[in-house]
Amino acid sequence: MSFVYTIRVKRTNLLLDPVLLDEVTRALGVKTYSAAVNLAMAEVLRLRRLQSLPQFFGRGLWQGDLSERREDSIAGRSRPNASPAISLPVQM
Repeated sequence: MSFVYTIRVKRTNLLLDPVLLDEVTRALGVKTYSAAVNLAMAEVLRLRRLQSLPQFFGRGLWQGDLSERREDSIAGRSRPNASPAISLPVQM
């Protein structure tokens, strides 16, 4: 039995600093230059996404009263999704 996998890749020619490429390859712990470039690109995107997160803070994405949401009861009744306390046996 044999399996055929289709992997889509983009082939390109890049002019790269050989000293930098060797250093990045060692630093990332990969064996090939392609793996080093792919991992470095993924890391740059991950860092940019993390850097863009603060722009959402304080923007009013959620409107409401946080202290009201944290209350255990609303108008004298229990929260509908409050879970009951569970006692677990303790071995000593």
